[in-house]
Amino acid sequence: MPKRVSKTSRFFIVLCLLLALPLAWLGAFAVSPLKPGAAHEVIEIHRADSHLAIARMLLSKGVIDNPSMFNWVGRIARRWKHVKAGEYQVSAAMSPLQIFSTITSGISLAHPLTVREGENM
Repeated sequence: MPKRVSKTSRFFIVLCLLLALPLAWLGAFAVSPLKPGAAHEVIEIHRADSHLAIARMLLSKGVIDNPSMFNWVGRIARRWKHVKAGEYQVSAAMSPLQIFSTITSGISLAHPLTVREGENM
């Protein structure tokens, strides 16, 4: 005779499944680029910019489509503390985790500077 599953066990199984679905959706969002093959955009992150301001900037540039999900990816991956101020090149062809990798690297865009011989700086 098969063993019966108790009500608390069924409740626990259903609860685990209900928690696993949003986490799987968030995980799929974290590793999927918005538009593969998209052009690069330049963003400038200031020291005082909040998480919401950075997410809105990325939304306005068309790099991400869901700022709240991007915010949650940063919270769960614990990347918000490591965001560095600077000018970065990002793209909708990058996944949210790749975008976080770029904006936490601290490697900003380089701009050429020409100093002619004999001029003072």
